[in-house]
Amino acid sequence: MIEFHCPACGKLLRTTEDKVGLTAPCTGCEAPVIVPAESERRTSGSGGRVRDSDGGATRPCPMCGEQIRATASKCRFCGENLERDDNSDSLQEPHRGTLILALSIGGLFTCMGGPCGIIGLVLSILVLVFAGQDLRAMDEGRMDPTGRGLTQAGRIIAWIQIALIAALIVFYLGLFIIAIVGQNGNMG
Repeated sequence: MIEFHCPACGKLLRTTEDKVGLTAPCTGCEAPVIVPAESERRTSGSGGRVRDSDGGATRPCPMCGEQIRATASKCRFCGENLERDDNSDSLQEPHRGTLILALSIGGLFTCMGGPCGIIGLVLSILVLVFAGQDLRAMDEGRMDPTGRGLTQAGRIIAWIQIALIAALIVFYLGLFIIAIVGQNGNMG
């Protein structure tokens, strides 16, 4: 059994010894590939890079492990962006999940009526704005995604706050209408 990598896409290919020297399409990218003899297959010995029969260096994708060209900017198997440097995570903005969750919980305690209900409404609107911005930034890879759960929990609590505030407004409006109707009934 012979193992070698496609010079076009880096896919690991396998065939039998009797196919040496024949040309066949790569099963990954369908580029024509000549099955190399044993002497044409060699490894460089460092970093997992392999030299294929035409001298093009390949390496394993850091995400899926498939062999890809060393100069590839994107893995053709999993789609991983390979142009980021090793410190790319440090370039991400830190998440605000803890802040978002704290604001939403604080707002939940202030939304239970009176003038404090306005504070709860303002906090819940802020939480929804912050959570939307942060989840979008996480999806785009600009923000640390480890805070996604906290951010989503804060957003859910904010929607619950808005529902409670709406219910309180309806309740107070109902009391107000009952009071006016009762007062008008007593006048007659």
